[in-house]
Amino acid sequence: MVIKKAFEDDILKHNYAANIVIKKIEGNREYLNIEELRKLNDLPYSNENVKSTFIFSCFTGLLLGDLINLEFKDFRMKAVICIWFSTMKKPKSTIN
Repeated sequence: MVIKKAFEDDILKHNYAANIVIKKIEGNREYLNIEELRKLNDLPYSNENVKSTFIFSCFTGLLLGDLINLEFKDFRMKAVICIWFSTMKKPKSTIN
């Protein structure tokens, strides 16, 4: 936790997070299947960038904060793979 680290590094004089306990909440997480993503992709939306970003996050599992901070330099090319998010068609072949 940032506050604890700041206290340990003598940036803060008091550990304001000393009595804070974060509990894990159990729940059932639901995911969109590929057909639902295709339907979503086919819907008109006033901001296509928002829609594309949401669909990208569904495929990658990246959170909003991660997507906001994502830069081109964060991508690594291991092989040439062609993915079309706009049409969501499965590539005919990929190189592993």
